[in-house]
Amino acid sequence: MINKHIDRLQKLSAQFIQYQTTEDRPDEITNCLSWVSNYISAHAPAAQIHKLESQGKKSLFITRETLQPKIIFCAHLDVVSAHNSNLFTAICDSNGRLVGRGAADMKGPAAALLDIFVEEAIPEVGVLFTTDEEIGGENGVKYFLKMIDWQPDVVILPDGGANMRLITEQKGILRIQLNAAGQSAHSARPWLGDNAIVRLSRAYEALLRKYPTPMHEDDWRASITLTQINGGSAPNVVPLNAIGTLDIRYPFTSQEDAMKLYQSVCATVKRYQVTTTLVSFANGFTLDVFAPAVDVFQNAAKQILGAKLPLSREAGASDARFFSERNIVSLMYQPVCGGWHTEHEWVDLQSLYQFRQITSQFSTAYADITGSEIEMSDAHFRDALDIVAKNA
Repeated sequence: MINKHIDRLQKLSAQFIQYQTTEDRPDEITNCLSWVSNYISAHAPAAQIHKLESQGKKSLFITRETLQPKIIFCAHLDVVSAHNSNLFTAICDSNGRLVGRGAADMKGPAAALLDIFVEEAIPEVGVLFTTDEEIGGENGVKYFLKMIDWQPDVVILPDGGANMRLITEQKGILRIQLNAAGQSAHSARPWLGDNAIVRLSRAYEALLRKYPTPMHEDDWRASITLTQINGGSAPNVVPLNAIGTLDIRYPFTSQEDAMKLYQSVCATVKRYQVTTTLVSFANGFTLDVFAPAVDVFQNAAKQILGAKLPLSREAGASDARFFSERNIVSLMYQPVCGGWHTEHEWVDLQSLYQFRQITSQFSTAYADITGSEIEMSDAHFRDALDIVAKNA
């Protein structure tokens, strides 16, 4: 019986992976969504498929018995680009891992969510498939939440928490453009000029002295990374201008604190005559560890795995921040997987099946609970207090 489920998950995952759903292939995104719609229509004919589109970015919201489900399975179907088109042909290796672009992030988990929806018809469950998470999620999850006049109790979002961890926090994002102006001169006489690239580099070095780079995932300090730099007009000319991009990941507490960080960056680089432009800003994600849904979920995990999922924080970002902004509980966890965005991206099929079991068990239990019945167990309350104390 288990092998039957795993075989179906493998085939569904491979079907998702074959579509090259990158930002520059909108036709492939459309084809993938069409395949999902056809699959739903064939295997769950009572389901209602709602097509959404914002700024050319398409999404599907799928419901069955209610248009306002308490639980939403959310997955993005877009992936990062790959130079090797063979990565879109999934293969199963000798270790029982499915390898291919998006196997972990997040077409394997998406296949499991689709399979639960089709095969089990759990009341109060809807599915949201988006196609723009890799470029910010503004026209996917954010647009969806803007369009609805209700909100779910809880979202299952397997875009973090690899190796069966439940994510409690993700950092916020600041993207800043640095602009340095210098004085051009012939490179044979550099003393006559003022190198804009050097000026920008010194400003970045000052930022690193003020904000040392974190050393590991649990090092919960802000990280400031110079990810792009552009300058110089010719190999024999001292650069007149230089432009750089800073990607900043910071522990999210409030928008006010984020703006204080931005102001601090501005003040630091200003000493080097470097100006700044705020390109984008995104809140971080925080899970309400006291939410009763977390208790129901951990009980489901314990039934399947024999233990609750460990609580963890991640430096990355996801669409969970949009749900968090609306105080919607987002449960982020993934099967055993790795190699995100690389040529060796993979998901363990046995673990993917366990992911499916936990998700199904939780959804069935939570869908049957009325508002008055949702209470927090004493054990969960103690666990929640422990995680708050640990992160204080």
